[in-house]
Amino acid sequence: MPKNKKTDDEISVAEATRRVINGKSSIIDCLRYDVINFSALAQLIMPEVLIVCKKEKVKIDSIKMSLMRYTDELISEKKILEQQISGVIADSVLELKNDLIVITVKQELFLSKINKIIEFIHKFRFFQLIQGTNVFTILADQGKKKELLSVFSSSLTLIDIIENQSALILISPKEILKTSGVISYLTYLFSSGQINITQIMSAFTDTIFVVDRINAIKAYNLLEGKIFFLRELKEKTSVSQR
Repeated sequence: MPKNKKTDDEISVAEATRRVINGKSSIIDCLRYDVINFSALAQLIMPEVLIVCKKEKVKIDSIKMSLMRYTDELISEKKILEQQISGVIADSVLELKNDLIVITVKQELFLSKINKIIEFIHKFRFFQLIQGTNVFTILADQGKKKELLSVFSSSLTLIDIIENQSALILISPKEILKTSGVISYLTYLFSSGQINITQIMSAFTDTIFVVDRINAIKAYNLLEGKIFFLRELKEKTSVSQR
């Protein structure tokens, strides 16, 4: 075997530490925000590091140093990612559509009626469609409920109907397509505001969050406030860098 080719027995303490930590998302978050006791963490993960290293003994200071170096990398990555996410959201605009209904039907039924649906789809103020593995979910004007349901003659084929919904449509720049973490950031924002998301849909650079009507204004204000805050922050940062 070539000398430069490593085996599992040659895993370094640094690599073993990363492998152990990467399986613990809550600890990763604490490292990103630099709010953790490195000595205590090194002691905590030592048994797992020993298993990964396949060694009987490792210096606690080696694990601690590995954690500190990894933390520097995580903080740097977090800063860059947050800047990218903030930039995308700051350059986005928000729209609100009310009085919507979510209808989920079996796939075979929808496909058998697709021509009928296409015939009157132009009459809808708002219409979105998502295909799942075995179902289709339709988001449309609640005022067209009767007309839409008439297409599906048997109620047995309807899987679910959710009325009184609203859609928050985030219209973003193309950068959202290659920026990871934007949706995660926004869903956490809604979660922190105790707002349940009924559906999440997307169409190119449009991201659609469907919420119950009673939470629509709260959700809109929350997201709009974040957009304006990040936009103002971006402008101030740009001015300071001139």
